[in-house]
Amino acid sequence: MEDEIEKTPLSRVNRWNNDLIRLIFELALLGLTEEKICEVIDVPFGTFRGWKKSKPEMADALKRGKEVADAKVVATLYQRAVGYEVPEEHVKTYRGQSTVITTMRHVPGDVQAIELWLKSRQPALWNPAHKVELNQTSINMNLDFEGLSTEDLLLAKKYGLTMLRQHDDDKSGGS
Repeated sequence: MEDEIEKTPLSRVNRWNNDLIRLIFELALLGLTEEKICEVIDVPFGTFRGWKKSKPEMADALKRGKEVADAKVVATLYQRAVGYEVPEEHVKTYRGQSTVITTMRHVPGDVQAIELWLKSRQPALWNPAHKVELNQTSINMNLDFEGLSTEDLLLAKKYGLTMLRQHDDDKSGGS
């Protein structure tokens, strides 16, 4: 039975096999999620989680694979955001003689890559989720003023009018 497992490492394996360390590293390096890695090696996710806790060498291989894959993506995204140079070959023919000329072409930065980079690295400045705009100017509120004294009602009215004037000043640019 153990010989079968070694011959077919992708067959259902519910017990640990040191050969899986390299495979898990390579699958993480390819960008597979832990769930997909479990599908490839045909191991239940619960077993995989248990191995991460009990097999530090496996957890380390998984972590290293993810880090290398993420670093490659980050480097590529950065390069895409700032632009890069790429060699291009052109064939020139003159009087039957062909000559290959290599030139460098600049690929400008990509706006979507720039936006993604800035939203990820500086979310407070670039993430639109942090901006709140009010498009509606009227708010209907049902307030229960029953039980308030006349003095409290006059104070609420005064405060409401003060806030309304301040809002109107802010909208018109006044002070």
